Amino acid sequence: VTYYFPAKDDLLMRAIRQSEEALTRDAEKILATIKDPWKRLDRLVDLSASSGPSDPGWVLWFQVWSSAAQDPDIAHVHDELDARWREILTDVISYGCERGAFHSDQPEQAARLLSATIDGLSIQLTLGSPSITRKQLLRLCRQAAELLLSPQA
Repeated sequence: VTYYFPAKDDLLMRAIRQSEEALTRDAEKILATIKDPWKRLDRLVDLSASSGPSDPGWVLWFQVWSSAAQDPDIAHVHDELDARWREILTDVISYGCERGAFHSDQPEQAARLLSATIDGLSIQLTLGSPSITRKQLLRLCRQAAELLLSPQA
């Protein structure tokens, strides 16, 4: 392992890149089969949110965030991967807007807000907070999406 990855951060970056590339590839395939905008959005949230306490993908992200705070190269990789995920979310929101199911003049900003909601709740769930379950996380993300993307009264 040390031959291919002289530093722990090299291994971390390879792991997160492979994990995210696989998740992105799978998500794009799955989402392309879902025509209903709300179901498409729900499925993306389901794919990206924490699965529960100690979710290995989310624990890996914790390591990336910690290292990114001290290393600009890791911060760059983090930004690149995070931007790619938000792009998929933006595409889902734009898809819903084009079909009249969502209403947003700024799909990118809606994606950023919804992404932050998913991240924040997923952190709580991954850390094992007794105040949130996966079912609650998904319901709260849906409520946030409805607030962001439904027509205003």
